[in-house]
Amino acid sequence: MSLDKQQVEAVVACEDAQLVLASAGSGKTMSLLAKIEYLVRELKISPEKILAISFTKKTVDELIERCAVKGVEFRTFHGLGNSILQEYQSEYLSKRRLISEAEIKSFFERTLLLKCQDNAFARKLNDYILFFLSAPIAPGAFKNLKGKIRLNRLFLRREILAGQNKPLKPAQTINHLPIRNKEEELAANWLYINRLPYEYRKELPDLKQKADFVIGDVCLDIFALNKNGNSLLGNEYQKELALRRKSYKRAKQKHVELYSWEWGECIAFDNLAQNLTKNGLRPRRLPEKEILQIIQEKLSGEYEHFLAQLVSFLSLYKNGLHDIQKLRARIEKFSKYEKYRAETFLEIFETLYRSYRAHLETERLYDFADMINLATGFVKHGSDCMTGYEYILLDEVQDLSPNRLRLVREILRKNPHCRLFAVGDDWQSIYRFTGSNLELIKRFEAYFGRHVRRSLIETTHRFGVPTVEKSSDFVQKNPAQAHKKVRGLKTETPIKIILSETDRKNRKSEADGFRQAIKDMLANYGEEALLKMKLQIIARYNHDLAFIADAPEIKIEGEAVYWYLESGSKLKFEFCSIHKSKGITRDIVIVLNMNDDLMGMPAQRENDPLIDLLLSAQEAYPFAEERRLFYVALTRARKATYLIAKERKPSPFLYELSEELRETRGERCPRCETGELIRKESKFGAFRYCSNYYYGCNYLKKER
Repeated sequence: MSLDKQQVEAVVACEDAQLVLASAGSGKTMSLLAKIEYLVRELKISPEKILAISFTKKTVDELIERCAVKGVEFRTFHGLGNSILQEYQSEYLSKRRLISEAEIKSFFERTLLLKCQDNAFARKLNDYILFFLSAPIAPGAFKNLKGKIRLNRLFLRREILAGQNKPLKPAQTINHLPIRNKEEELAANWLYINRLPYEYRKELPDLKQKADFVIGDVCLDIFALNKNGNSLLGNEYQKELALRRKSYKRAKQKHVELYSWEWGECIAFDNLAQNLTKNGLRPRRLPEKEILQIIQEKLSGEYEHFLAQLVSFLSLYKNGLHDIQKLRARIEKFSKYEKYRAETFLEIFETLYRSYRAHLETERLYDFADMINLATGFVKHGSDCMTGYEYILLDEVQDLSPNRLRLVREILRKNPHCRLFAVGDDWQSIYRFTGSNLELIKRFEAYFGRHVRRSLIETTHRFGVPTVEKSSDFVQKNPAQAHKKVRGLKTETPIKIILSETDRKNRKSEADGFRQAIKDMLANYGEEALLKMKLQIIARYNHDLAFIADAPEIKIEGEAVYWYLESGSKLKFEFCSIHKSKGITRDIVIVLNMNDDLMGMPAQRENDPLIDLLLSAQEAYPFAEERRLFYVALTRARKATYLIAKERKPSPFLYELSEELRETRGERCPRCETGELIRKESKFGAFRYCSNYYYGCNYLKKER
């Protein structure tokens, strides 16, 4: 086992606690195994007194297979928790069974239907799914067009915003209207469940304008005005509203207005109901049972989203050792809208959680969080539980959730002379959504209450220039990341950016870029060599594979992707998300969907404030975790990394990587200040429009 100088220093140092920050591809696993050999062979520590913990069974199996010392205890956290329960509380587990995530979801679904027999609970649930689930911030909470663009990007469904070369598709309105923004979606659903049939964007010939909604003989418009009646979208918009109001008044047309500021005050629907009633239209809400049935049938995606939110919230709630009352105290600082939304969800969750706990006891079940939490209790209170350890080795320390951290700390307290060797990489901290906290790396001494020796392993055996410099410079733009001077032993590992031109007629997309990547790979390595290489496709989301699924050369079988060459041979790729790619090494990696989009890279949809309640504090640096995720994507390949994006909207991360690409960046839109101007030819001549067209910016300028 050959180690470099930094690895040797990390292995032979035996402090009270040691934190080793290892760069991607720097031999972290090899260092951990070398540490075990050193402890046993040089310091004569018995293997049975060494506990090594990692996160996945795959990693643990690899450690066991590669370890030259027999008798060391290797565990995943769940395996460790289960073994503690089995050994020290066999009676507790004698008739208990581990509940699966699918069973938890099924339980919530059944319980929701039972609880909805209570009309008040059913109304709360229906309103939350219809009006709050997909609107974590008040829809009218913007101060200008730039803010409105941002909110539309966050709120509107991905199907609507699929791209400039695809037509608008139905949004999540009950009757599937292709609406323009979230405010209209909410109003449309409210009108529907209150038995108020309407026509959307109906042309009013006499007035020479369209109303947002026409309900009977009443027109309804949603105006972007603040509480003082001033425009949120500039002077031109204010003038336009004045003209619209005059037209309605001149035609003696019944007209009702809904204002953006009313959403934030949680009075939009009450005011709308009053104004419609004054004009002879009385809202009559459908029975709650019927509304729930409509949601399940016509908004099934939203219903599934809500169930998934419940399961995620439950897991984070238990893993994070949270308390409902403390959460309620925290939401007191929220805005009025966000507080009302959070209170509604917590009331629903608390009701279901009580039933869930009772269900676990009645059916003799336990979940993964119980496995860790109960095990921690047994370690703390059992006199001989988890004693006799002299060394604990902890892998991927940056990914620790609060309850896993507490378990490790209790084992250390039980063994006061036991030392800790923790290995990780803050540059690859990408699991905040599971409860991990980057503060653990920064304040390691405080979290473990020990003197800590910090070490770095900065030589990567995986990749060379320019990947070493580009990836390191990119991730360290965030000053909160630990500083490392990464060195590469390999001669060259290029990062190649491929922009695929989107053809409106042929609908080319990433498949065209993928085809270009294959052509480049064949030119540089040759078919014979490529067929022997380990090839990988990764993307921000699992569903991103659909971007190339229609290519005639492709065949997808589970996680295996086959690309047929002109010769008849086929290249085999493995596919996974960037999150799952952490830890793997491949010869060539192709990264899909490197686009500037809501679900691109970086992913621009922010965490729901409800989920953020249960997570560590959000970092100040923009897209901090998304940057680390991109760093992971950049550092998987030995030979080359290909980044594929659409020509008209490459990720802002790509502009940071490539000076050449920065020089081609288009002109910013003068109206919304966030989009880029796109040139287009038409039979009427050339013109330029904003890339945020589908998000609400209608800037358009003809070229002379």
